[in-house]
Amino acid sequence: MAPDTKRPASAALSLGQTQQFTVTATDSQQQPVASFYAGWQSSDAAHVIDAQGLLREAPRPECAEE
Repeated sequence: MAPDTKRPASAALSLGQTQQFTVTATDSQQQPVASFYAGWQSSDAAHVIDAQGLLREAPRPECAEE
């Protein structure tokens, strides 16, 4: 399998926005591979990405009031 193509390559989100990422894989003849696994991970602690590639803001911990 050849390297995966991730779209978009990166994202910058404003408050409340989400970004859907997709990935494709090709074989050595550049033909699409129908079944493969891709894992998702955000390097930014302020955002999370789910198993389907949807990026959103990470939940914020509740602040305790005194």
